[in-house]
Amino acid sequence: MAEWRVYGCGSASSNRSLQSSYEFVHGACRMQIDFGNGAIYQRCRVEGHIHRVLDAITHLYLTHSHPDHCVDLTRHAVAWKYTPNYSPGPPVHLYGTETTLQSVKTMLDHVGLNGYYEEIYIPHVVTTGISFEIDAIKFTPIRSHHIDGSAGIRMETSTGLKIAFTGDTGLYEGQTEELSNLDLLVMEASFSETELFMHLTLDEASKLAAVVNPKELMLVHFYPEIEVKSNEEIKRIIVANYKGPIHLAHDGLALKWDENGWQSYPLFQNGRSVLHRKHESIK
Repeated sequence: MAEWRVYGCGSASSNRSLQSSYEFVHGACRMQIDFGNGAIYQRCRVEGHIHRVLDAITHLYLTHSHPDHCVDLTRHAVAWKYTPNYSPGPPVHLYGTETTLQSVKTMLDHVGLNGYYEEIYIPHVVTTGISFEIDAIKFTPIRSHHIDGSAGIRMETSTGLKIAFTGDTGLYEGQTEELSNLDLLVMEASFSETELFMHLTLDEASKLAAVVNPKELMLVHFYPEIEVKSNEEIKRIIVANYKGPIHLAHDGLALKWDENGWQSYPLFQNGRSVLHRKHESIK
């Protein structure tokens, strides 16, 4: 069983979504990917209690150090250290490029959390193209055309399931090779039109998806000009080039893999966590 959970999929100026926060789940492995504003809040809604959240986050990968992708580490550090009646477990494995991890340490130090980085996190410096394994899952950092130190992530399970998350990125040479042969591509599509080199437009995302041709596609990281479009408008642009199944991300969406492909389900029903209810039923 593999899942991709969307806790927050918004951009820095999103009107409708929390910021970048996802989780890849496969068996006993739970990799939190990015930790933007609202990550702790949404994880509390899903898990039911801050103690469960702190225990559940054991591995965390950061695509880059923009605040909308990492700022909730400040809240995580305070919660880990000072939540009443909580006894912290082992430190959290924190993955990112050297530039990203140094920026995170500086961020914590500058808000008065000096020494917390060393106490709470076990840093793992990653390099694009060099894989590491957790519970027989191969994680491979991939390049992104964004700020210094940015790196997307590609995952492959022991059963051959392949998923990639671009992180924030524009187009770059060699991108199609890194994003090919995927069961799911989670790709940013920030703008309708932009002169910024560091993000994709819907049209660019459509054309790139058509070339790399993942079995299924999820679009994330919408700016307000995309958020005001209807799902039909967005999909009409994408299907002009890409012909596979399309998922438009929203907070609280999850995809679960089975023999029929990716099946979507909501993390919340009637305002309550589906996963939390499952935990309660087991007791």
